[in-house]
Amino acid sequence: MTASSSMLHPGTYKEEVEVEKDETTLLGAGPGKTVIDAGGEFAALTLSGEDCTVEGLTLTGGVSHVINVKDGHHDISRCLIYGNDDRGIYLSNMFGTGTARIEYCTIVDNGPSGIYSIDDPSGTEIRFCIIAGNGRGVVSDEDKGGMTIEYNVLDNEGENFDDVPEGEGNVESDPRFINPKGGDYRLEKSSPAIDVDGKGHTAGCF
Repeated sequence: MTASSSMLHPGTYKEEVEVEKDETTLLGAGPGKTVIDAGGEFAALTLSGEDCTVEGLTLTGGVSHVINVKDGHHDISRCLIYGNDDRGIYLSNMFGTGTARIEYCTIVDNGPSGIYSIDDPSGTEIRFCIIAGNGRGVVSDEDKGGMTIEYNVLDNEGENFDDVPEGEGNVESDPRFINPKGGDYRLEKSSPAIDVDGKGHTAGCF
């Protein structure tokens, strides 16, 4: 469907969602409560408008991406992004320049990479996220040092930072989920994601 509504009620939406309108807000009831499941199609969510906001969702089931940022700049926060055959979040430049502010997200158990950006754009900021269990963490084809990557917890099979700046305050450690094999990505009390910046901020969507 082409999304234009701002509120997605609790439940599982078995479809691909594409947002083409500028300044669209997709607000879920919270990760684990509102789920968009692509069911093996290309992507759970494609963003091609401008200044859209995505918050409080679980997104899964894409064969290529969970979130495909096709063009424009968008805010993605408080989302659980997991179970994708390829990339968790894909920042494209094929149709323009896709950039995003990605905060308080848990991006786990995807294929080759958690967040993949073709050209490391300066408009992308990644903060207070957990990026774990993916092939690699944050990846770019070009090392321009453009992205801001701060106060995240990363624990991936390959490189946590691949042709991107390592940034400030990032922790490379097991995030200590309660039961990741059972799909419970809440945090144990000993998690390094809790108070990750020493100022009371907890990384991830829970």
